[in-house]
Amino acid sequence: MKKIKQIVLGLVGMAVVTVGFVACSSDDETSDKVEEINSRTSFSYEVTVDDFLRNYYIGENYVIGRTVLTEDEEGKYEIQEVVLNNNPKRIGYVAIQEGTKNVLYFIDKDLDSNTLYTLDVKSNKGDIYTDINKDEDFEFLHKFDFIYIINLRNEFVNNTNNSNMTTFGLGGGGVTIYERRFSIQNIWANDVENCGDPYSMVDENLNVTCWQTCTYTSYRFFFKTKETSMQVPAEGC
Repeated sequence: MKKIKQIVLGLVGMAVVTVGFVACSSDDETSDKVEEINSRTSFSYEVTVDDFLRNYYIGENYVIGRTVLTEDEEGKYEIQEVVLNNNPKRIGYVAIQEGTKNVLYFIDKDLDSNTLYTLDVKSNKGDIYTDINKDEDFEFLHKFDFIYIINLRNEFVNNTNNSNMTTFGLGGGGVTIYERRFSIQNIWANDVENCGDPYSMVDENLNVTCWQTCTYTSYRFFFKTKETSMQVPAEGC
């Protein structure tokens, strides 16, 4: 993704590991597609759900399917599933903040092309993820059914003392799917930084430098879609 590329270019030579959805193979292709879609949604902040969907799904008939309520540190939301009448493999999800009738966040999932378009409506900033069917949790999470995903997150938050919930989705190394892929605090976030303790490294010329390993994580509807880990210069060794 373009965002990852900008970070990496500023830290040439650092170790970088990226997990999550598979980015489009061509950054130019991704950027062009995002710009094309964003041009249709630039008007969208503070418009109703119907107005947003009519403009986004031009010429398509759709109905609102399942809904789920959730909340994070910023507020409460209603998540609505959008089902296209003539294309059941393309499903949308809109997030509406409590007290409004306006779309705040939006996801468009296409299971024919295995792509996911995500949009922060207020800033009109979007990302496209490709090959989502290759993600290790694709089938486990019902082909990324975000109503199901949010219900899982809600259930985990409301049942933190339930041993069945803390072991749900147990994977390699005893790590649950909640620990691997979910955010408890953020329904939507970009490049949340988490850095470890500083440590020293000695190069071949015996020069000692100070480093730390940082991760930058993005979440969409509480679900981790991207995480980049890298070594960055630090102080305090």
